[in-house]
This record gives sequence, structure tokens and C-alpha cells, in this order.
Amino acid sequence: MKTVLSIKMDAKLKKDIQRTAQEVGLPMSLVFSNLGRGFVQDRSLTFRAPEIPNKKTARILKEIEKDSKLGRNFVGPFSTEKEIRDYFKSL
Repeated sequence: MKTVLSIKMDAKLKKDIQRTAQEVGLPMSLVFSNLGRGFVQDRSLTFRAPEIPNKKTARILKEIEKDSKLGRNFVGPFSTEKEIRDYFKSL
């Protein structure tokens, strides 16, 4: 037996859920049914905070991205295991 569930949520979130479900070829009702089944089975919900690097890590990541674009501070590619070993022995 099916039933209708009315919930309140942010309008943008609803549109994002609908768009994402459509992109992967699922009806929105299946998304919520699956969430509900998981909640009943596991008796838990997982909330994840976005992964935001601290200032030091963000600075390092920006440096790496800059170096990557400029082709600096990178070695390789290596064609053989011997090339890799020789490189590390030379350090």
C-alpha cells in the first residue's frame, strides 16, 4: 500500500533533489523511500559537514594547484619501476 507524505523543506533543496534524481534516472519518491528504509533498518541518520581545509592546508593546496598549472615541482611520469627506484635513490 502506498501513502502520500507532505513535508516542508527549502524550495531550492527540493529543486536540487528533483534535478539530481532526474539526472540519475530515479523518481524523487524512490530517493525518499530509500532514505526512509535506511533509517528504519539502521536506526540512524548520518550528517556530514562539508570538508573545508584549515588555512594552512588551503594555502598548501593553492600552491600545489599553481605549481601544477605551471608544471613545477613535479617529477615523472616514470615508465618503469627501475626509473622510480633510481629517482628516489638520487634524492
